[in-house]
Amino acid sequence: MSKDVSEVRVGVDGVVSSAALGSTAPTTVDGALDGAFSDLGYVSEDGVSETNDRTQEMIRAWQKGRIVRTVTTEGTTTFAFTMLQTSLSVLAEYYGGTVDAGGMIVTDPHDERPHRAYVLDIVDGTDHIRKYIPDGQITDVGDIVYANGEAVGYEITLMAFHDDTIDGSVQHWFKSLAV
Repeated sequence: MSKDVSEVRVGVDGVVSSAALGSTAPTTVDGALDGAFSDLGYVSEDGVSETNDRTQEMIRAWQKGRIVRTVTTEGTTTFAFTMLQTSLSVLAEYYGGTVDAGGMIVTDPHDERPHRAYVLDIVDGTDHIRKYIPDGQITDVGDIVYANGEAVGYEITLMAFHDDTIDGSVQHWFKSLAV
């Protein structure tokens, strides 16, 4: 592989969107999302972190204990980010509740958070990366800090679950004018 500076990407801009589980999936890297998806607004300057963990079981042969095969026994993909806007849609994501007609969210910390669909759009000029998670769940939240001179942030970790409609947990698209 040759070195090519035109293939270096920066997550300059982007959008994190969510919708109810089963909402119409995107079909292209840069097409408009179904109206069911809500833009979650500003994300902190740290952006979005994607983590892909795999647990491997090593199978050894009797002869000299050589490793002859590895088998993946667990695999997870998570995304972590901090939402900066305080809106009803952000609060519903963070707390895992629904918004009633009066704009109130009622939650119980013992309740499991709902599974939802998510789209992450990462933009660098004319280059566009889209990640579609048809079945995601917020599995961890960070502390909310209310302090003078600091934006209130809602830190979440989102886990992608296997979805039979895509035969995986995340669809990854990439578009570049250079391609």
